Amino acid sequence: MESKNSLVRIFSEVEDPRSHINRLHNLTDVIAIGMVAVLCGAETWEQMVAFSKSKIDFLLKFLELPHGIPSKDTINSAFSTIDSVKFEACFLTWVVFRNSD
Repeated sequence: MESKNSLVRIFSEVEDPRSHINRLHNLTDVIAIGMVAVLCGAETWEQMVAFSKSKIDFLLKFLELPHGIPSKDTINSAFSTIDSVKFEACFLTWVVFRNSD
């Protein structure tokens, strides 16, 4: 069961600025992949993709990934276009909730 303060729920508040044409992957999936990969040591978009492909079974436990792991270009584009202030606010909310459990 998903916690009411889960990473996916909290980051669903970040508005998706991509056009409907470019929404093959869920924004919350892309954000979660980026965050989990970075927390596990990834430093580049390519490393995020490689990490995600190696952990697909784990990621599918809490992400939808209807079209598999997004490409490095998709991850880069998503993180480059989201509202950084809203992302930071969601990140701080997630950290506070994670530390209060």
